[in-house]
Parts: sequence; structure tokens; C-alpha cells
Amino acid sequence: MNNKKNQNINKMLVVTDLDGTVMPTVDRLPAENMYALRYVGECGGMVMIATARPYGMCKHIYDLIYPNMPLCVLNGAMVYDKEGNVIANHFIDRDTVTGITKTVIERVPELSNIVIEHGDDFYTVTEPKNVYMKEEIKRIGRKELDLTCVPETEAHRLMFYTSNEDSANVLYKIVKTAVAKKSGYILRDKITVKRNGDTVYRYEISNRNATKWNAVKMIAEKYGIENENIWCFGDEWNDFEMVANAAHGYAIKGSKAEVHGRFVTNSPAATLYSELLKITL
Repeated sequence: MNNKKNQNINKMLVVTDLDGTVMPTVDRLPAENMYALRYVGECGGMVMIATARPYGMCKHIYDLIYPNMPLCVLNGAMVYDKEGNVIANHFIDRDTVTGITKTVIERVPELSNIVIEHGDDFYTVTEPKNVYMKEEIKRIGRKELDLTCVPETEAHRLMFYTSNEDSANVLYKIVKTAVAKKSGYILRDKITVKRNGDTVYRYEISNRNATKWNAVKMIAEKYGIENENIWCFGDEWNDFEMVANAAHGYAIKGSKAEVHGRFVTNSPAATLYSELLKITL
């Protein structure tokens, strides 16, 4: 590969979500996706993982792909540069976490779960039902959340769950009112999740600056990469912004992000190899 081709790839930043994007299931990274991402790094490009997972639940995947690459975890609440330094840490302050959580516990009937994430500290009222998630959380250290004694801690993400629609409406009013008083935070409106045939309603609060696209822009600026050289892959609501704004934003076909992406793909690996071929020809 000549110097000009090397220079083209050196300007390339490939950002990918994990679950549902390069990982069709939560416990499997297909070889073709792993090797495609690794190849980008071996050719001199930069690869970045952007995930909702905490650091402890994606570090082993990070190590499989390519060492010394940037990492965006907790939907952009924490960002690491390729040297492993934390360059962004967007959290919800302690008083807000404690105040909202206590109010929700007191006023919302049929609350099914609360999750407080602070880095790799993971507080929950109930254990996840998904076997893989149980093992992952056990590995990084789940802390049981006692409803009579809310931990006084900052949080990168604060999530409330209920399977009762009336409770969901009460919950929404509480968290919306609380967040409205705090200009630095944002409420991710009602997210519905299907679990064992039941509908579960989830409300998530995070710092307004904690987004994957903000993390991508931060890394691009730090390493002098222009938007025209950024490739982003995603499938969910937390990927909408980056697949819409990156010059090469790819949503997974059939996913929630499909209508937001500039392009659509069935295979991140095939797309990457195709794009690398264009760059190096």
C-alpha cells in the first residue's frame, strides 16, 4: 500500500454500536465483524466502540477487536481516548439521583425495577431475567438496591421500569417535572420493551451531554478527523444522531434507526470492506 493510500486510511474513523449492530445477540461477536473492524485498525484507521454498556461489560470485546482504540460507554456518559484516558465524564449529580429515586419509590405503584449506573457500579432492585446479563452484571459486581435506603451516589444513567401503563403515566409526570428543573439533564421519553410477551415501560434520565454523537465529535476533534472520514454504524434510538450526522452513517436494515441513517446496511463487515476498497484503490 503506497503512502497516499496509507494517509487516506489514517484519516478514517469507524464507530460502531455493539448490541444489535455488530453483535446480533448479546453474547456473540461474529468473526466477520471482528475481523473487518480489526482490519481497519491494522490498515492504520481508527476504530471506536460506542455502546450503552458500562466499561466492564465491553472491555473483553474491545480487547478482541483492536487495542488502543477510543471507547464510548454508557451512551456517551464516559469517553476514553485511545491511550485509555477518560476525556469525558457526564453524570447526574447525587442530590438529583437521590431525590428523584425517593419520590418515584414513594409515589409510583407497581414499580418493577430501578437501575442506577455509575461507571461499573450497577445498583438494581431486581436481577435481570436475561441469563447472559445476569452473568455480566455478576462479573462487574451488581449491588442490590434497597428501596428503604437509596444510595447517595452520582449516576451516569438512572432508569425506572414498570409493566403497568397507569404507573408508567405517573412515573412520566414525576421524572418529567424533576428533569425540567435541571437544565443539564434529559429524559429519554417512554421506551417500550417486550419481555416474555409483556410490555415493559422504561424511562431513562441522563446528562444532556451524554450522547454517542457528542463522543464521536470529541474523538474526531482530538485526532484531527473530518466528518467526511467518519463511518458510524447503529441500530437503536441511542444511535439515531450519529447515523444521521456522520457523513457515512449506516443504520442496520429493519432496525429502529433505519429511517434516521444516511445509508442502510445488512452487514457492517461487507460495508467496511467495500469502503476500504474504495479508499485504497
